[in-house]
Amino acid sequence: MDNALAYFIPHHGRPKISLGVPESFRLNVCPAACGRRTGIRALGNGTADRQAFLYITEADVISGDYEGAIGDAVEELLELISPAPRAFLIYVNCIDDFLGTDEEALLDRLRRRFPALPFAICHIDPISAQDLVPPGARMQDRLYALLSPRPREDSVNLIGNFVSPDPAGELFQVLGQMGISAVRELHALDRFEEFQRMAGARLNLVLMEMGRFAAENMEKRLGIPWLDVPVSYSVAQVTRDYQSSAEALGRPLPDLSAWRARALEAVARARTAVGDTPLIVDASAAMRPFAMAKSLREYGFQVAAVFLAHDKDMDRAEREWLQEHSPQTRVVYAGRFDATAAALPKEGIAIGYDGAYTLRAPRFVDIQRDETLFGFHGISVLMDLLAAAMKGETRWE
Repeated sequence: MDNALAYFIPHHGRPKISLGVPESFRLNVCPAACGRRTGIRALGNGTADRQAFLYITEADVISGDYEGAIGDAVEELLELISPAPRAFLIYVNCIDDFLGTDEEALLDRLRRRFPALPFAICHIDPISAQDLVPPGARMQDRLYALLSPRPREDSVNLIGNFVSPDPAGELFQVLGQMGISAVRELHALDRFEEFQRMAGARLNLVLMEMGRFAAENMEKRLGIPWLDVPVSYSVAQVTRDYQSSAEALGRPLPDLSAWRARALEAVARARTAVGDTPLIVDASAAMRPFAMAKSLREYGFQVAAVFLAHDKDMDRAEREWLQEHSPQTRVVYAGRFDATAAALPKEGIAIGYDGAYTLRAPRFVDIQRDETLFGFHGISVLMDLLAAAMKGETRWE
């Protein structure tokens, strides 16, 4: 009977963010039932006034007339929308995999009919694995495909992330000391012209794996080099990432010793406060939970378990390192009552909401997907939260 039981872990924290292009308009082309979640999310995120829905019926599917209806819908919307959009994003649902829309032909017709308006087609398809590129990564690539070549300027783009690194951290200061006058992130822009200036960056820094495919294509199409610098909680890795960034920009690396020292001091404080209290690292807290767990083990913390919703390949090397160097660290999958009830120490510190909720852990570090945490400052914040968790108690009523 236990094997049939599963935990339901409710959503925690901020509304789910959907990336878009500033000053654009989004037309969702889908059956009516498939658009409900998108519509509810738009209402919750305050973006309903920049979206519309073109519902396709069984008759549209059989006849194929929905492709012509898209152009007619765009024409009608352009008469209604004020101010006029600078770009049009056509979002198609997973039913399009069965319809077999010729995207290039559709885009060609739209561009000839509306020559002043850029178009992109994006797929909402959680089950698609076309060309082994995840749907979220492909969607980001479609957005950046709207960029047109521009002259180089002293700017850097942050790619893949949905939330900005904490401005109190060192990242923006370090880039400024390397002569970078602007750091742009898609989610933080509100003008189409500022979005277009991303095409003139000297470097793309990929903070989340979801942005890697877009960065690869931006290098091919726009000539912008890129570096993979996911959030790391290793002082040594952060140092290497800054060195690689300076080399890619052709600039001298600023003095990082003060930031590095603060991070190491925070690690020492947390080690003293936490002692041998076991830690449970949750995939809801870190995009690369095994990488976080490895860094914590290298600092001397006792990592009892890594709590996963599903397997990821992005930190497979760190998972293998833990298997060899920390065999006592268990891998536990969320939702499995028989596994979680026996495997996770309730007296430990749960890093991340899913594991904390499952355990009703009294010691809880509330971070989500590494958000705002980057570099030495991110390490310091995590360590201070670990130390603080030893002093407080979370109530789950």
